[in-house]
Amino acid sequence: MTDKTQPARVKGMGDWLIELHDWFRTELAELRRQAADRRAHRPPPPRGGELFAALNHTPAPPGM
Repeated sequence: MTDKTQPARVKGMGDWLIELHDWFRTELAELRRQAADRRAHRPPPPRGGELFAALNHTPAPPGM
């Protein structure tokens, strides 16, 4: 309920910061969702000798 004797409230910097904060939270939630989707659909990273071979485009040395 507003008091008719008071002038209309002017939006200020605080209101803008609240809107910006809400927008950032929404964007962050979407980015986290996208990252989780990508992690769920990518193969696990190569390990040990497989990583060596992948980086050097050569067969892994014996014993790695």
